[in-house]
Order: sequence, then C-alpha cells, then structure tokens
Amino acid sequence: MPARRPVGNRQPELFARSKRPAIGLPENHPMVVLTDTVDWTEMEMRAEKIRAKKLKNAAGRPPQLRATLGALTLMAIRKMPYREAEEQIRYYAPARYLCGLTETDWTPDFTTIQNFAQLLGEDGCRLINEAVVEQAVALGLADTRVAVADMTAQEAAIPYPNEMGLLGGFVKSIEAAACKAGESFKNFLGKAQGKFRAAKEQVRKYRLFAKSKNATNTDSTARLLAQPR
Repeated sequence: MPARRPVGNRQPELFARSKRPAIGLPENHPMVVLTDTVDWTEMEMRAEKIRAKKLKNAAGRPPQLRATLGALTLMAIRKMPYREAEEQIRYYAPARYLCGLTETDWTPDFTTIQNFAQLLGEDGCRLINEAVVEQAVALGLADTRVAVADMTAQEAAIPYPNEMGLLGGFVKSIEAAACKAGESFKNFLGKAQGKFRAAKEQVRKYRLFAKSKNATNTDSTARLLAQPR
C-alpha cells in the first residue's frame, strides 16, 4: 500500500502566515473613485426618510445605513445577487471600502441586505439610480447596459381559491361521479348536461380573460346556476 502524501506544505514555515493581509487600495480603482465622490450623507438622509414612511414603529435595532447603501450600490454597478454581494463585501477590499467597512470586521449578511432593499422598495431603487449609478456612468465607471438596481420580486404562479375555481372543481367531480353512478343519476346528468357545458365555458373564459385573481365573476356564476332546467 503506497504511503499517503502529507497534506499541506512539506517545508513548514518558521512563523505562521498571517490570515489578515495588509493591502493598499489604488486611488484610481473604480470603487474607490465612486466612494470618494458620492455624497453619502445625503443618501443616508434620503434613505432614512423613505424608511420612516414605511415603518409602523421604531422598534428594533436601527440599520447600518452607510454599509447597506454601499451594498446596494455594489449590486447596482456589478449586477450581482445578495449572497454574492455579501461574499464580495466580506473578502474584497474595494467592496469593503465602498461600504465604509475598512475599519471593522463586521459585514452585513445577505438577509440584512435583502430586507433593507425590500424596505426601501422602488423609492430606494430610484435613490441608488439617481445618486450613484448615474454618477458612475458619468465617470465612466459603469455601463448603462448592466447598471441596474431593479429589486422587483415577481409573484409565483400560485393558484388561489375563488368561485370560478371551485365551480370548475365541482363540475369535474360531478362528471367523475356520473361514470360510476346508477341509471337515475345518469338521467339527471343528461338533463343537466347543458348547464355543465355552459359552466365549463364560463370557467374557460375566466381563466383566459380575467385580469386578476379578484375578478371571480361571481354574478355571472350565480346567474348561470340559477337558470331553469
């Protein structure tokens, strides 16, 4: 059996290598230039106004506005998701400088950034675009084709119970029961076949042409079921 190769460097170092590297940031780095030219005080004041309008009370810890605004700025100019933004801020020196975190070990996690972005909403996206992205484009630090700050969340296609949906399920249940029922029930089904056909058509029209889940067309359904045989 061959001997296992030792893990790590076979020539140990006299002193353990530091895991806290000291690195300087160039003055012309895009994130450094952008950080030094943005009026962060104005951005914080505007963000606080938006936040005050949407909060129901002042409970909870106040957010680190400077850091979270820097995180949203990073996402806007680099077009990256929340988890990647957290990793960049934690380990990438220019990103930490952009967020004002070069003098601390703290880093906002992706849930903190996401919650802050959702709280600001469209107003916050406009804040980033007006105060940062446009300036970054003017300085030649970002491309308008990728410089976006759209935090819109699209609703999943989840079915909601409503009158038309319940009616469609009822019609299907009656048809399934008719296949196993006796002669008298089949006679009833034959007499009501016209109503079931009309009900199916009403459900089909709703699913094709309803503008929202609230447009249940309840009155039309009630009139349809109230027709004489």
